[in-house]
Amino acid sequence: MKTKHFLIVGIVALSLAYAGCKKEQKENNLLNNSYLGDLELYFTNTYPEFQSSKKVNVHVSKDGTVTFGTGTLSYSGEEINNSGDGKIKREGIIDMSPSGTIYKNQNGDVHISVNENSVIHDHTIMWVLANGQWMEVSNTNYSETWNGGLDFDLNEATGNGSIIEVNTSGGTVKWTLSLLPELTD
Repeated sequence: MKTKHFLIVGIVALSLAYAGCKKEQKENNLLNNSYLGDLELYFTNTYPEFQSSKKVNVHVSKDGTVTFGTGTLSYSGEEINNSGDGKIKREGIIDMSPSGTIYKNQNGDVHISVNENSVIHDHTIMWVLANGQWMEVSNTNYSETWNGGLDFDLNEATGNGSIIEVNTSGGTVKWTLSLLPELTD
């Protein structure tokens, strides 16, 4: 009889401990769902004209862990100016290796903070027309790291996409985060 009593008490204790662990695990989740999607970089230039885009995969887990894939965006454009006496060629790549974290703002809205961690490697050549021949006047390589930080709203990202766009006199850099709830939760 004592063995049966200890067995019942043991099963009840284990059940309570398991329920307590599940409850504790649930409380550690920042989100109700995990999400899958992509982060897209859309890069345009007006002179020389080009447009290019690249997507990397994104996974956001319930506990707030954000994982990104990596990718390389390539771009190229060549153009003669309106007066016909100048030409420019610009080409390069942007190596994308973003990282991110989840946080809640003061209103309780969930946001994803993203460090672009993207490096642009650009090559630009300019020529002028002299005596019927193109003469090179500039041949420049440069690299720059983009780490300005992006802030996306999770509700927007799960709707039509959360967009951050910067327009300059020379073109556009647009980042779009698009997410869908993961069905395996």
